[in-house]
Amino acid sequence: MQIKKIIIIFIFLFTINVNAKEAVEVEYTLKVNEKVFNTLSDNNYKTYLGIENGEVINIKSDEKIEKLYILYEEKSSQGIITFNETTLDIGINGFLHEYIELKKEATDITIKYNNEVKISEIYAYSSGDVPKDVQIWKKHDKVDLMLFSTHSDDEQLFFAGLLPTYVNQDKIVHVVYLVDHANIKGIKNASRLHEQLNGLWHSGVNEYPTMGLIPDAYSESLQVAKKQAEDWGYKEEDILKEYVTIIRRLRPYVLVGHDEAGEYGHGQHIYNSYLVKKVLDYINNDNYITEGYKPYNVQKVYLHLYEDNKIILDIDKPLDKFNNKTAYDVAKESYKYHISQQGTWFTAWLNGNNNSYTNSSQITKYNPNYFGLYYTSVGNDINKNDLLENVKFITNDVTITGNTENIHIKRGTKEFRIVVSVSLVLIFISIVLLTKFVRRKK
Repeated sequence: MQIKKIIIIFIFLFTINVNAKEAVEVEYTLKVNEKVFNTLSDNNYKTYLGIENGEVINIKSDEKIEKLYILYEEKSSQGIITFNETTLDIGINGFLHEYIELKKEATDITIKYNNEVKISEIYAYSSGDVPKDVQIWKKHDKVDLMLFSTHSDDEQLFFAGLLPTYVNQDKIVHVVYLVDHANIKGIKNASRLHEQLNGLWHSGVNEYPTMGLIPDAYSESLQVAKKQAEDWGYKEEDILKEYVTIIRRLRPYVLVGHDEAGEYGHGQHIYNSYLVKKVLDYINNDNYITEGYKPYNVQKVYLHLYEDNKIILDIDKPLDKFNNKTAYDVAKESYKYHISQQGTWFTAWLNGNNNSYTNSSQITKYNPNYFGLYYTSVGNDINKNDLLENVKFITNDVTITGNTENIHIKRGTKEFRIVVSVSLVLIFISIVLLTKFVRRKK
């Protein structure tokens, strides 16, 4: 009877631990050099406040704050945040959406940046688990897949479903963009960068992407797209150097690029596909130097709609990590975060007229299911339905061939608490039962 009571108590404690409190948004007053501003709490990332070098932001609240979530306008800046006689560095990673965990509760916080910076929003939260739409970005040392997307939204359109498909397998996907949407023919507009991050986050991606280099401009040929980039100061060798460096730094197993014909004939898509193919000449070349990173060879390269060694990626099967939604469904939801693009023809192309498509096979042109194996060092595909087929995964110096899942459970998350709590309960019950057995033996 006593053992039953102990077990019930343990289960009660386990339930409390699993259902930890949720963080709530905290209202605050924000001043810059003693002047009150409401711009950073208007829940509109299209408005922003410019902070001059040396100006001090002060946040005060009647309620305790333990976490901040800052949305920058174009790019972040390094600085320091001070509270309770504690100082933390911020802006080190250059994240446009930056999550800051104070680890101590505070009601009076100051922020000072090293350089001029534009801030769109600052959200403050109490202790507890932050809402799911608060983006906690990471920079991994190694990734599994690297997707080269030209524009902010191509990853949800012509590569629709790819991201949630491999996130569902606990794979790390790094997206590299060619176009810098904060610079459209010299016009600064950061809205599409926010849309880009919001869409990636909804797709389950937590690996911070590589932002683009060249301004967005339409053309219909490789030559014109190259010339446009050169006119803005980016020669082919400059972009290739960036691509080689990223690949050598993150060492993906597989690269994925655009259709050689640019899907609907967009010159920048064509150029990006060309660059992904060209990069193979350099990444494993000992004579091509990138400071700090050694030569590295990927195992496979896929191109969208490539005619040789075709594979079909199934994005219409339910995904357990996305509440049994299909990867196609998740892509459609993620594309909705690209608010500025909803009035374009891409919307009906992806969703069907009046959102009539229920299956990705209904997309008749430039279907996102179809890829071809452009390069392989591990043999041709047999099953022809998986970008990671035949890949030799390196895990703790052990090579594993096939599609193995990397299981990552972040400390402090609900999943982590469940694992720990269940383990503790099982250990405790085992000890109790063992003790009872020993007593009986005596």
